[in-house]
Amino acid sequence: DRLGGAGNVVRGAAALGAHAPLIGIVGADHRRELHELLLKEPRVEPKLVFDESRLTTVKRRYIVNESVLWRSDSETRDAPSGATAAMIRKCIEGSIRECSAVIVSDYQKGTVTGEDSGGTLRTVLRSAEEKGLPVFVDPKMRDATFYRGATVLTPNKKEAGVLVGRELKSVRDVSRAGEALLASCGAEAVIITQGREGMT
Repeated sequence: DRLGGAGNVVRGAAALGAHAPLIGIVGADHRRELHELLLKEPRVEPKLVFDESRLTTVKRRYIVNESVLWRSDSETRDAPSGATAAMIRKCIEGSIRECSAVIVSDYQKGTVTGEDSGGTLRTVLRSAEEKGLPVFVDPKMRDATFYRGATVLTPNKKEAGVLVGRELKSVRDVSRAGEALLASCGAEAVIITQGREGMT
């Protein structure tokens, strides 16, 4: 068992010496306890909100001879209820007071929401702006304007293509996508990761 998603990000930040609060939603199930156990590391401060109506996200890979045969996911992707969203916003507002930068890892599992669904991303951006903090967003495949207000966007090549509405086939396509995202999101920088090809 190991952490993925934002849990992996926060462990990386802590390994670099940062004090790293982690905010997210887990179900009130036995998997929650496993998440809590895996997050017991120096400088990691889990601030998990429990929601009895949700499943804790778990991904299983079935491997034979070092090859992944299939994967099964157990998760709830809906936006959180009003009470859960309010608790998430409270955690965000309290945690940002202690931070010097913010990372938003959007996996479209329900925690990162827009104005019409509890507004957790807007809460992050507003609270960070009030304190003058940079916000780094690893986006998922949504409309690019959803992330307006972020300081830096770090999509991969496929995500960047979805964000700008076209497939990126060449180096020039990637560069143009970065320019389009700078304009549509108002970010200071866009870094498009491309696996073995590096980043732009």
